[in-house]
Amino acid sequence: MTIRICEKWDLPTPVAKHNEWFADWALRKPNEVSRHITMGYHALHEVHSLGLEIDSVYEPFGGIGAQALIIEDMWPTARHYIRDNSWSAVSYLAENLPRRGGLVVMGGSSYDPRNFVRADLQVADVGDLTAVKWTQKPVDAWLKHTFSSGAKAVILTDIAGRLLHLHRKTYSKALGKPIRWYSDYLLATGEYVKDRFGYTATKSFYHHWSSITVFTPESPDPHQIISCPTEPQGLEIL
Repeated sequence: MTIRICEKWDLPTPVAKHNEWFADWALRKPNEVSRHITMGYHALHEVHSLGLEIDSVYEPFGGIGAQALIIEDMWPTARHYIRDNSWSAVSYLAENLPRRGGLVVMGGSSYDPRNFVRADLQVADVGDLTAVKWTQKPVDAWLKHTFSSGAKAVILTDIAGRLLHLHRKTYSKALGKPIRWYSDYLLATGEYVKDRFGYTATKSFYHHWSSITVFTPESPDPHQIISCPTEPQGLEIL
């Protein structure tokens, strides 16, 4: 079988043990993954539209390489560093992403500060991040590294939407604001990042369980919350 990313790029279907890495989720729930990749596509396009000079990109959580393909298309000459903690993922990425000198695939934990890579664009497609974890080790130190690295833009994934109805009080306490809907949560996390790290949320793309937000050091525009577009189709299993 083959998987098609954003109606444009074909990759061999990854083989993974249960819950070993992102590939397992992609094969079990392709519709959810498709929407998530579509959100990533639009978040990356948002950064591209800002006209920033992006000479380097770091992806600390490489997954199946869907966002890597989009990044390669948008910034084909940038130095592009991709890491994943799963060696199965590292092998898959190294074998199937475009082969060029500026693209480097690496293994090891992204939460290890020795593995952090400074880049103009930080694309952190974290699979389990919610506001509750932001002050917990090792996520707290990793976020500090990410937002204090001088990046021109940071793209951050969040998955709080899925169980928001069960954790409203927890998120309200963590963010210091009443949280009823996912939009409340996203606006509150945008204010949290601004107060703590000085970065401004420009746009959040979301669907019922997750979101991807673009942060920049400065933005004159208010934070926009945008329901996940339907195009392009993020993932198809052919």
